[in-house]
Amino acid sequence: MNWKEIYNPITQDTHNSTLTIDDNHYISYLFPNNASVAETLGLEVASDKPEEGETALCTLSPWKCLILNGDFRKEYEAVVDQGYDACYKVFESLKAEHGSTWSDDE
Repeated sequence: MNWKEIYNPITQDTHNSTLTIDDNHYISYLFPNNASVAETLGLEVASDKPEEGETALCTLSPWKCLILNGDFRKEYEAVVDQGYDACYKVFESLKAEHGSTWSDDE
């Protein structure tokens, strides 16, 4: 899998990574404690449990993020080649136990 790491010049480290599904969807992983660092710097962060990190299934248009508390990169990697619908099933299977209050799901 080709996860693209995103460098944060404020914290001077890699704070998250993304994996493209298609032209309108991607998976984002926010590394543990980076949300805590951002909050310390006075930045607003949408995270229930920054110590666990979070994994989000994101849609660009219309903008929407389906967020899980914790690291679920392996679960998404297992199905990403099958497209967004397969990734959405992963989210649905995990949201009852790991869903974030910041998630845009209905």
